[in-house]
Amino acid sequence: MIGRLRNEFHKLYSQFAKSDSYQAIKRVRLVRNAKINFGKILWKFAPYRYPLHGDVISIQLFKEIVEEFDIDTIVETGTFRGFTTELLAKMFPKIKIYTCEINGLNYLKAKKNLAKYKNVHLFKGTSPTFLADLLDNKKISNKTLFYLDAHWLDEWPLEEEIKIISTRLKNAIVVIDDFKVPGNNNFAFDKYGSKECALPMIIGNISSKNTYDLLFPSYGDEIFDINVSHPPLVGYVALFQNLNKNYTHFCNRVFVKKFYKKANIMKKRLT
Repeated sequence: MIGRLRNEFHKLYSQFAKSDSYQAIKRVRLVRNAKINFGKILWKFAPYRYPLHGDVISIQLFKEIVEEFDIDTIVETGTFRGFTTELLAKMFPKIKIYTCEINGLNYLKAKKNLAKYKNVHLFKGTSPTFLADLLDNKKISNKTLFYLDAHWLDEWPLEEEIKIISTRLKNAIVVIDDFKVPGNNNFAFDKYGSKECALPMIIGNISSKNTYDLLFPSYGDEIFDINVSHPPLVGYVALFQNLNKNYTHFCNRVFVKKFYKKANIMKKRLT
């Protein structure tokens, strides 16, 4: 009975979301703010509802990268309880996914949540050690997509993660979560004390022998218009190491042109 009522509600809401009345209401800033604030509460108490922050554009970016670059392995740092890992496992059932979590409780929760996914390999420990072990055991190829999300409070393994990837791999594609998007206040990012999850952290830990092309999101919270509630946008960056020709071709995709801004890094300088 409850299931039928829920389905009927979603059906009615979907029809309402397409109406002229809804199109007028959704432009009211007060309504949009209310949706975001409610989404913050849901994000805090039910994060499983929002893998990859519920951002439909960033989710699509993963699909576009996997297709364009023929990705055969995904490496995630910071499993938490496996919500994003599960999303990736469902989207890419034929791709090997390696993920690590340092917190014991979260590791056990993730292990339970991910048990049914045969393409997921979960490890407990620090992310730099995890990455080094994967490289030492030749688990990482030139068709690997890295998703770096292991930064919290005083722990910033991101710096060491980037250094390992930059110095030990010729080619790499890296998506970094909770990242500051330059010149765009639509996106939240991690900041602890005086330290920001931002470009200076990356630039200080990359090899000057490599070239780095970037994609930053350039959209707003209008992407959430069809949802009842949602968390605020969270920033990220996609980094392409020594892949300039492939990156240029990728940027010609309609999806990338519409939702992303290009940039590149020279050592100590962003252009």
